[in-house]
Amino acid sequence: MNNELKKTVHEKYKIALQKGERFWPDSIYKDLVVSFGIFILLLLLATFIGIPGEPKADPSDSAYIPKPEWYFLFLFKFLAIYGQIPVLGKIEWIATALIPGIALLILFILPLTDKNPYRHYSRRILALAVMGIFVTGVVALTMISNVPTATGEDGMSLSTLFQFLSGLVLPGLAYIVLVGLSFLARKSPKPAGRAQIWTAGIISVTILVLAMLVVVLAPPAEAGAEVEVAGTIAEQMVLGQDLYSVNCVECHGAEGEGGEVKGVLGQDLYSVNCVECHGAE
Repeated sequence: MNNELKKTVHEKYKIALQKGERFWPDSIYKDLVVSFGIFILLLLLATFIGIPGEPKADPSDSAYIPKPEWYFLFLFKFLAIYGQIPVLGKIEWIATALIPGIALLILFILPLTDKNPYRHYSRRILALAVMGIFVTGVVALTMISNVPTATGEDGMSLSTLFQFLSGLVLPGLAYIVLVGLSFLARKSPKPAGRAQIWTAGIISVTILVLAMLVVVLAPPAEAGAEVEVAGTIAEQMVLGQDLYSVNCVECHGAEGEGGEVKGVLGQDLYSVNCVECHGAE
């Protein structure tokens, strides 16, 4: 920071001090207004939109497919798209740990390495462009998170290709172009800045359009088999009787009286392996 810039900053700071704004109640009042607005927004979303619930957990259901929370969907989708790369698909730790770790490390050290003294958005084109591409990529990956990325025998489908482009290729290409333009900005800042804005805008729109096409081209979800759930005590008793007749009646009898069991595999195994220690009964 040169001396002229330091002088300008100090003058602006003195003017701001003369105007004055007290921490209490001015700043606290603004924080309270914003916090109350966010609280009302969350309350309205929870009341009128809500979150779809799932049935109770059933340990015997082997067909259940667990899903992460919505704010992790983009990362799991990124891993799925990354797995389509033939050379790198098996090295999962790169997509699950290395790339997110590098992104977090950059965010951590950025305040320590950024020497730009300006705060206006017109002087922060590169940072805004990179963050805009990142947010757009997160939104696109979340949008297409429920669409499968499997590759068939005939090769990559059109839907999978669009996912690959919107979730991996275009964001990576945008970062490379933006960083390259940042070096040109040292010699000609205005043309390079415009190029960065146009690059971020065009690629962001392309990513979102491809994500929408993926959602449109996605095949309809197959209806799962209906599961009978007992809602009343009478229904529970009927289902319990059915389960007993299928799984228990052979050993325990029709009325639960027990008795001699013949021709049951479990009894044969018990007589061979267990009767010597635990007895015949």
